[in-house]
Amino acid sequence: YAINYYVGGYDVIGYHVVNISIHVCNAILLRAVIIGLGYSFSAGLSAALLFLVHPIATEPVNYISSRSDSLAAMFYLSAFWGYIKWCEHDRRSFLVGSLFCFLLALLSKSSAISLVILIPVYDYVYNCNCEWRLFWKNIWKKYKSLAAIAGFYIFGLNIIGFLNASFKNPVRGILDQFLTQIKALVFYLKLIFFPIGLNVDHQFFLGTTKQYAYWSALGLLLSLAAVIIFAYRKKIKLLVFFPFWALISLLPVTLMPLNILVNERRIYLATAALCAGVSVVAFSSKYKSKSIIVVAASVIILAGQAFQRNEVWLDEFSLWKDSIAKSPLGVRSHLYLGNAYKDLALVTPFESSERDQHWDNARSNYDIAIKKADGTGPLALRALNNLGAVCFSTNDFVGAEEAYRLAVEIDSSFIDALINLGTIYHNKGRSDSNPKNKTINIQTSIDYYNKAVNLSENNAIAWSNLGLAYADLALFVDAKRA
Repeated sequence: YAINYYVGGYDVIGYHVVNISIHVCNAILLRAVIIGLGYSFSAGLSAALLFLVHPIATEPVNYISSRSDSLAAMFYLSAFWGYIKWCEHDRRSFLVGSLFCFLLALLSKSSAISLVILIPVYDYVYNCNCEWRLFWKNIWKKYKSLAAIAGFYIFGLNIIGFLNASFKNPVRGILDQFLTQIKALVFYLKLIFFPIGLNVDHQFFLGTTKQYAYWSALGLLLSLAAVIIFAYRKKIKLLVFFPFWALISLLPVTLMPLNILVNERRIYLATAALCAGVSVVAFSSKYKSKSIIVVAASVIILAGQAFQRNEVWLDEFSLWKDSIAKSPLGVRSHLYLGNAYKDLALVTPFESSERDQHWDNARSNYDIAIKKADGTGPLALRALNNLGAVCFSTNDFVGAEEAYRLAVEIDSSFIDALINLGTIYHNKGRSDSNPKNKTINIQTSIDYYNKAVNLSENNAIAWSNLGLAYADLALFVDAKRA
């Protein structure tokens, strides 16, 4: 990102060029991995092409801040390929390169830690021929460096407090997470093999044992597990390794409860693994000529779907309107569409008649988001705060105060709303000609600003506003301190 900014500033073209380049590199690396595993050039090329044009990749490629997924995948695949080459040639440079890429993958995204499971699975299946005795023979010697890097990384996360914060305040309980992710795994399989209805914000709900969808998903997963066990007993390596690879890549996001239940960028690596598995199966059969036709047709169909999906990512309005159409109960889509209209209103000339329409569209989307969230939760808080900003910008100060006050009632520690409420009272005081009322209102604003700085002692906006409020009351020592 720093290099992108240095070269092109905030021009999005440069960021998209880099994202596309990373994705192309990942397709090439996937081909190298397939060939490194001992499969044919055709299987490697097929896997690369299927992955290159798969519509699932449109989110991590178009969504600039989602580069972490594709960047982590690039180093992940590089590390895996380097390890395969080390096993093949026993050259230390391959091992060092593999470990370095693994470190870079972890620094890109923590989910890359699943490589510490994938590499032993690869060794067990391909180098040990599924023989436990061979696998255990040199286990410490082969994986001590890999384990050390992973261990230091986890230790670092613990030192900075990330792990403690995540486990201390999980967004959902273990049972809810398990029931939900059982459904999610089947949902992800559907998106990979039938990428229809792709959405930046899928309408997906917590799993419960009362849902038919949960039991159907559990049954399907158990059936797939039975197929993998059968393949393991028959030592059909490709049917063991590639499904395991897909599951392993999803393990971190399956175990760790996250705010968003499902999204497409999480299955970027799983898509690569299953594209590879399908290609290997296709070109390992005796019907290679027919496989070429099927793969070519699949590439064309997937490319067409990806092209259509890219058009949806053209701008914020097309993206969030598409999401609203596909997820009518969603909250986030209305929130972000409201943000898009708000930002558009801010850059529209004052004399333009379209400016008021943009404000109205922003307000209506925030109202819908608040209603669909039942007036609770972090998305409702953000919608209320932004609704207050719209009201404030359109001189509806009463509406702004109501929105901010409701946000504070829902969450008394919501800093943005506290600051904005302080601003409301600060403006009231400045515009009031009655000295007594002026003092009361500005003192009230100081109370809100102080609450904000007590919750976030490094909040520059809160301190700056607090200083101005003190200055308005001629408390210059306090103003200087703020």
